[in-house]
Amino acid sequence: MGTSVLMIERHYSHLQVIQAIEQLRGANTRKLIEADSKAADNYPSKKQAQKNEALKIGAVLA
Repeated sequence: MGTSVLMIERHYSHLQVIQAIEQLRGANTRKLIEADSKAADNYPSKKQAQKNEALKIGAVLA
């Protein structure tokens, strides 16, 4: 596109690479959702749904 490496470095050099990777992965977002019980109740993860199902089955068998 004609943008020099120097201009790209000037524009993006302030970014923290590790933080950007984590943001793109959505790890922090998932942690926040799991920490908020209201959101977790409305949008349970597959792992949480499996745990809940196992607890229900365990309660029925006991």
